[in-house]
Amino acid sequence: KKINKIIYSSSISVKLYEKNLINESRYLYAFLKFTNEKYIFNFCKKNNIKLIICRISNIYGGKEKFTFINNLINSYKNNKVFYFNNTNESRDFIHVTDVVKIYIKLIKNNVTGYLEIGTGRLIKLKDLVAIFKDKVNVKNIINTHNTYNEQSIKLLKTNTKLLKKYYNLNNLIKLNTYLEKMLSN
Repeated sequence: KKINKIIYSSSISVKLYEKNLINESRYLYAFLKFTNEKYIFNFCKKNNIKLIICRISNIYGGKEKFTFINNLINSYKNNKVFYFNNTNESRDFIHVTDVVKIYIKLIKNNVTGYLEIGTGRLIKLKDLVAIFKDKVNVKNIINTHNTYNEQSIKLLKTNTKLLKKYYNLNNLIKLNTYLEKMLSN
């Protein structure tokens, strides 16, 4: 059976790699995602396969265990210290369920090319931590070589213009709603 379409899950951090703005801690990850994008693009072109490259922002929810959101929630639930680089860094967070729903729409539609997947809204990490301030022992750490500059942070905000053609972003799970639910469990 012939493969008609491939959806490759990449990362919004590739935008930083392309502009040489990636920080040391994320360099290898972004480099590998970028390299995989090029490899799969050439493979699909050679084999006449439709390709969608989804550059996804920060996913949360589901059974993931290694993200900022999950680490913050686990610190709360397990009464553990949360180590936080107290900077003005921001991220665009999207729930895994929303990503799945978007992928289903992309499969059903004749979409090809690059697509950024996220909410289009940046949230300051320190504002997220503040929600937990009375509930979690937050230890601020200063680690300046891992911070993004203002130009980099703007690139982390997903451009949802194309995504809006295929998915109603008003239906996305709100991070605050998710956090309230997780804190009440």
